[in-house]
Amino acid sequence: MCIRVDSNLICRAVHEYSDTILRIAFHHTRSNADAEDIVQETFLSLMKCKQVLADERHLKAWLIRVAINKCKDLHKSARKKRTVALEIAVSTKYYLDYNDTEVLDQIQQLPPEERNIVYLFYFEGYSAKEIGVIIGKKEDAIFTRLKRIREKLRNLL
Repeated sequence: MCIRVDSNLICRAVHEYSDTILRIAFHHTRSNADAEDIVQETFLSLMKCKQVLADERHLKAWLIRVAINKCKDLHKSARKKRTVALEIAVSTKYYLDYNDTEVLDQIQQLPPEERNIVYLFYFEGYSAKEIGVIIGKKEDAIFTRLKRIREKLRNLL
């Protein structure tokens, strides 16, 4: 018995297999948000599917295979985006004390990109060059941003 992909099949598949796909995706990603994205992308792929599926078991196997492939794609893209060659030389000269709550409160008030730069530089010990690679900016831009952030924090404190 061959089944064609139509709106009834998609609704039924979402109802019957979304929990299974979610569990598989969570197992691979270890993240609820990423797993939910994988489920959505999997059913989007089903909506775009032009092939005729052999039967209900083939449908389930197809959905699982697509979900696993989406997880692999996510891991590949995450590796490409987040991989940085690290040769960290931690500079204690600029290190902030975790117990200094006033400074930490002011850092939390910074815009997200500035907060990320401060965190990566002072708390994780990344160099300006490494931070530039991570967030997609030039090293000189990171030094300039750090200088401005320091001035801003100095004025706030």
